[in-house]
Amino acid sequence: MPAKSSPNFYALLVGINDYDGHVDSLHGCENDVKAMKAWLQANMPARGMAKPLHIKTLLNEQATKENVSLAFLDHLAQAGEGDIALFYYSGHGAQEVANEYFKAYEADDQLETIVLYDSRAEDKSGKRTGTDLADKELRYLLHQVSKNGPHTVAMFDCCHAGGNIRDIQQKKKNKDGPKKRLSEKVKARSWEDFVFSPAWVERLKQQSSNRAVAQSLPAIAGDQLKKYALDELLPPPAVIQLAACRSEESALEDWTWEDEEEKGGIFTYTLLSVLNQSEGGVSYYDLSHRVRRFVRGQKPQTPQIYASGNGAEWLFEGFLGGEADGKGLYGLIQYEGGRWVMNMGAIHGIPPVSNARTPRVRVEDNTGKVLGSTDIAKVHPEYCELKDAAFLPIPDEEEEKGISYKGFLDNFFSAPVNIALVELDQSGKKLTAPGNGIRLFQKKLKDLAIDNLHIVESIEQAQYMVVARQKEEDYLICLPSDTVFRPIVKEEHGKSSKSLKGFQEKAVETVINKYLNNIGRWEFVKELENTQPKIFKYKPPIAVSFFSLETEFNHDTNKREIKAQKPVPLNDKGEPLLAYESIINEEYAMGFFKIILKNTSTQSLNVAPLMMFIDFSIAGIPGQESIISIPAGKTHEMNVAFNFMDPKHAAAYPSPYVDAYLKLVVATRKIEFDVEKFKMDGLPPPAKKGMRSGPAMAFDAIVPDVQDWTTQLLRMNMKNPYREKQT
Repeated sequence: MPAKSSPNFYALLVGINDYDGHVDSLHGCENDVKAMKAWLQANMPARGMAKPLHIKTLLNEQATKENVSLAFLDHLAQAGEGDIALFYYSGHGAQEVANEYFKAYEADDQLETIVLYDSRAEDKSGKRTGTDLADKELRYLLHQVSKNGPHTVAMFDCCHAGGNIRDIQQKKKNKDGPKKRLSEKVKARSWEDFVFSPAWVERLKQQSSNRAVAQSLPAIAGDQLKKYALDELLPPPAVIQLAACRSEESALEDWTWEDEEEKGGIFTYTLLSVLNQSEGGVSYYDLSHRVRRFVRGQKPQTPQIYASGNGAEWLFEGFLGGEADGKGLYGLIQYEGGRWVMNMGAIHGIPPVSNARTPRVRVEDNTGKVLGSTDIAKVHPEYCELKDAAFLPIPDEEEEKGISYKGFLDNFFSAPVNIALVELDQSGKKLTAPGNGIRLFQKKLKDLAIDNLHIVESIEQAQYMVVARQKEEDYLICLPSDTVFRPIVKEEHGKSSKSLKGFQEKAVETVINKYLNNIGRWEFVKELENTQPKIFKYKPPIAVSFFSLETEFNHDTNKREIKAQKPVPLNDKGEPLLAYESIINEEYAMGFFKIILKNTSTQSLNVAPLMMFIDFSIAGIPGQESIISIPAGKTHEMNVAFNFMDPKHAAAYPSPYVDAYLKLVVATRKIEFDVEKFKMDGLPPPAKKGMRSGPAMAFDAIVPDVQDWTTQLLRMNMKNPYREKQT
């Protein structure tokens, strides 16, 4: 971010509890805005911002689509070179069917939207008169802000998935029941309803008080996308985006607080807690991972960070102009009951002490002075006991509760798995209390002492769901969002003979040891990261490009030849949207692609590329070395044929589109660990005989012994051809 002696700070904070039209009210969005505003007012002046701070809030009926759009132009777009511009939104999120001109850029044919006060308003005849603010419109508006050179940040505490809203984490007993979800499919809007359409642009030009910005607004016609690429018509803004969850997840409110004034979004509450705990000295990259660890340990949402345009250069800069102190995740250490404890445990991802990955705790006082280091003696769900802390003075009983220290966990990697347990009766209805199947599962999980598997009370908190079916006397693993309980891996009954009756211990052992443990290992590799790199502090060192290949099989040479190639379209998060070329023998969806890795750093790098698929397999790139050396400034090309997934797995997978991941482990010198330990066979698909289990991974050997290292995870979207074929 360019230096400026007294930069200006502009913020647009939008929070909506009450909506016009048929939209359920929320409870904590106004509180989120108040909490965010209070934090900004308390912390931004100390960062050298010019006074006064320019903070504009739009609440409830103030937050119409026209008012929010104008606030981008009239307020945020005043920010210039070296200033800071923040857009924050708390409210409902949704999806709508993509306009035909955008479908080439959306794997699921949906636009992600934020729901403004009048988005679902209707006239007297019941006809809808408003529209949401779609991701493409936000891209357009944010570009009008970022093109003048400010450090631009956008934060969204809302759900980005179709059929979900920012949901309610209820009290133990809520007489009103769960809040209704926005479950209807929102139809595609006409082009004239986008803010960048000629009609809307003319409207904004007439209403805007920022004449210089308004008069330069480009109007876009839909048929222009037939001639020009999306990036040419809607340039990606230079912006850091922090989002409460993935596009397929819900963002939750917390209703556990008794005080109405304290209710709010889990994401906003956690983000502000981490900022306060780190005293604001944290980079965007580190902040997003700290928040994700805390939220993922307790809720079924995965906070995300995206950087578009030149925003990638800010990832390792301090949050909103603050100093990134480079310190790792920390907890508070206190003396309780004759022992030193730290307020972080298994739900935050701390592995058991028997595991070689258990991090060492560096202890500091509140001035930052290092007092010593110690090991973890025992890990509990929400806290851990420390081992040898003789360097800390034992407090008197009267001052015991008032003394605390900071415990830092450096180079801390983990991926706990939260599972919900459901039992279905003979008719397939969900039981309200555990039956024989779930009780057996709970007992066996306790006996096996699998530390990274955590049973959660509600489906909303789970990453995966274990379902015991009384009629079939078997166990399923399902996605928590699937209300019809379709298994994502092979059903397991554990019976060696048809004469065996009831739920079997062998089935539970298989589900835990071979399925859930495999899933846990897969999640661990996916989340593996170095949050404190020494060299890779400003942007990812490897730039990745995807090209789709048009191929033809040459029977004379017995080889497949490339006839043409074209860039793979990207969605708004920069994720490639892959498509299959053909169905081979009615079994596999074959896609042919070229992946180009470019070393953007000034030194030679070693890269270990891995592919991760939804059958929980991890594989290398076919035909490539496990570790690829790429000189500074050079590229490495890989032609890849993807068998997206086993057809039985794809046909059973409860979604018309799926994700795969490209995981890159990048190091400055030869990677001194066995990359093969990452690789895993996929789990068997539903209703498939036989079983392949993934190989055991030695966790104590997978952290690379290198001068410096980092990882990059690229999510790839693709349509599920088998589900598409069935429909």
